[in-house]
Amino acid sequence: MQIKIYLNNGITFTADAAEYNGAAFAKAINDRETQVVSVGDMVISKHAILLVAPASVVEPAE
Repeated sequence: MQIKIYLNNGITFTADAAEYNGAAFAKAINDRETQVVSVGDMVISKHAILLVAPASVVEPAE
């Protein structure tokens, strides 16, 4: 599944996450001991993440 990751600094990534599960991802980033999360082939600081959603759900900004 293609997902879009929006960071709080304005950068947007598209990643291929074969088994993306929003509930499991939310649980991972809300864990106090977690500092970084893996999304597809990327590792991102959980404090930089603003939004993660399936690419088919997010409207492109024009």
